[in-house]
Amino acid sequence: MRNRSFFSLFSSTISLIAALAVVPGCSEPDTEEVAPAPAPEVDCSTEAKNARLLALMKNAYLWYEKVPDVDPAAYESPEALLADLVYADIDHWSSITPKEVSQAYYGEGRRVGLGIRTRYHTDDTLRLSLIYAGSPADDANLSRGDRILEINNKTIDEIEAEELWDTILGPDEEGVAVTMKIEHQGGVIEDIAMTKRVFEFETTHTHRVFPYAGRTVGYLLFDRFLSTSDAELETVFTSFKQEGVHELVLDLRYNGGGLIDVAHHLANLIAGNQSEGELFTKILHNDKHPDWNKDQLFSASETALDLKRVFVIATGLTASSSELLINGLFPHIEVRLIGETTYGKPVGSGAWTDCDIVIRPISFRMANAEGRADYFAGLRADCFAEDDIDRPLGDETESSLAEALHFMSYGSCSLHAAPTDLYAAASRARKTIPRRGLDAEIDAF
Repeated sequence: MRNRSFFSLFSSTISLIAALAVVPGCSEPDTEEVAPAPAPEVDCSTEAKNARLLALMKNAYLWYEKVPDVDPAAYESPEALLADLVYADIDHWSSITPKEVSQAYYGEGRRVGLGIRTRYHTDDTLRLSLIYAGSPADDANLSRGDRILEINNKTIDEIEAEELWDTILGPDEEGVAVTMKIEHQGGVIEDIAMTKRVFEFETTHTHRVFPYAGRTVGYLLFDRFLSTSDAELETVFTSFKQEGVHELVLDLRYNGGGLIDVAHHLANLIAGNQSEGELFTKILHNDKHPDWNKDQLFSASETALDLKRVFVIATGLTASSSELLINGLFPHIEVRLIGETTYGKPVGSGAWTDCDIVIRPISFRMANAEGRADYFAGLRADCFAEDDIDRPLGDETESSLAEALHFMSYGSCSLHAAPTDLYAAASRARKTIPRRGLDAEIDAF
């Protein structure tokens, strides 16, 4: 039986002693099925969970030396305590999540919500950038490029001014009603009523094969790294191989990360055969736990495309495991980044389950075979291109894909897409909806 952690690297149930002593297992250890031992009695009071959280942060946190000495009993919740423990100058990602939410998302690819991604356009209008199949938004016939004018009778300007993003859509619970005033791309304005429910992420959201300038090109919009992604990727890459794809455009423009094992799997599908046995990435923990460090190596795959190069579409939303994938491929094949500078998250979270919560502190760094790490400023694009929200994803005239195809044909950026400092700054200047922790990674309503 193969066990996968449902989180970035490992998952353990902690007690105060275990927080100081537990060693994480491999992400996918080979195990035999045996009858589970009786669970020890665990104190699930707030005071006990706070004490275990402080012990964990002093032990496993990447910046453990920055953790202040505080009285954990003085805090009303683990969430409130964590906010005071993190190294706030750098760490915008450590989080605590309800156990059932984490399991549903990472393990099952499920989420309660409306099924939309949003992004501010260059004119500061809030647009729908992605609609998930089978979601309430899909049922309401919403489309990429539609503009959100109001949510629950509040304009976007009012929501921003009153800092209502945490509450305007209501709780993420089934049955919660949401109304939106939508301006469709044709100019028609419509009031839309939706009700939140469980929907499933298809992480290989958009994929197609098409001929271009004598080449067979595969395009894949890969949306996030979840346990459900492995089977989806195998299906897509099997199709790519059968159709003779020898150029790949991997669209990670909205991919905020997820499971490292899935990034490793995708790297093998892209370059595993020719790079077999070579280092993909190093997982590096703090100096208290060098025994937790791990090398991930490339391995061969029957469905691998054996590519000599890959074109990656990226934006300021491209983060974490997406950046790990890009950085891990750099020493082995030609990687051309098209779009914008990536987010800049060269660190990852272990995950510990404690009673009804999952604690996800930043606990490791990631480095490639050349030692490249600490890219907090992001990975800079070779050719600048806008996220062309007015055109469908996978459309050859969409700005980012068109730029990738131009480089594919001519070996250079188009004249208007050279990576100047002005473009690099512009890619950082776009407005965003404030989110933290798992909500920032999911980045969907």
